[in-house]
Amino acid sequence: MFGENSLMYIIVIFTRGDFLKRKTIDWFLGNPGSSLKNLIEACGNRFHVFNNKETGDRTQVTDLLQKIDNMLKENGGSYYSCKMFREMEREIQEQQKNILMKKVEQMKAEKEELMEKQKEEKKEDEDRGTS
Repeated sequence: MFGENSLMYIIVIFTRGDFLKRKTIDWFLGNPGSSLKNLIEACGNRFHVFNNKETGDRTQVTDLLQKIDNMLKENGGSYYSCKMFREMEREIQEQQKNILMKKVEQMKAEKEELMEKQKEEKKEDEDRGTS
């Protein structure tokens, strides 16, 4: 929906890190190949966990801001923009239009084929009736 490049601009945020108790976030993410692990990997292994019970711990926020700064540096200082989204939307609409046009052409060809077949059958019936 947002395009393949949008993954360069995503950090997955987990809340309720306190629910992990003694388990690690890696345990929660699951084995390699799991859907959640694949998502994290597709996003450049960028994720952040917030512990909701430690609301006074400002390092949770500063760590996230540091991750955002790092991501921006990796992306040459650019953000995912409305312009990028509109361009992706335009590309998707163009693809949908092409698919629809191909389908219309296919249906037209099938219709012509059926009409030709019907014409041949009618001629055969007429030829049988006159013999």
